[in-house]
Amino acid sequence: MRKKVLTGSVLVAVCCAEISKIPGVVKADGVTGPYDVIVHVQAEDTEQLLLVTANVHSAEGVTRVSSTPIAHVPG
Repeated sequence: MRKKVLTGSVLVAVCCAEISKIPGVVKADGVTGPYDVIVHVQAEDTEQLLLVTANVHSAEGVTRVSSTPIAHVPG
């Protein structure tokens, strides 16, 4: 699952560092474009995913979170 994060006045690097500490977060990268941070999350189930999402949303500087599931198609 990929989370797109919009930050407020907090520096993106600070936001990425804080988000990276959240259990379930695989990595957090600063990007350019309509969002400031892309967060890669791994969760065993929906309950865990909701918890990780809530923790990302409560990180300092986060003003908005949007989720995009990544579908792995066997090939």
